[in-house]
Amino acid sequence: MLIASRNVAPAMAADCCMVLKPSQLTPVTALELGQIALDAGLSAGVLNIVTALAPRLARR
Repeated sequence: MLIASRNVAPAMAADCCMVLKPSQLTPVTALELGQIALDAGLSAGVLNIVTALAPRLARR
């Protein structure tokens, strides 16, 4: 979660929308970060988390 929050924080400070693609091995920590952001008052759609497997993303 430390790496994800370190990358997301500057975008949040600059009031930018962002997409976070966590590691396939640790998607739950990124989802927890998303829930924390919602609980803190971040608007829905500002932080988008994609948890699909990489091969599935490449086919679309």
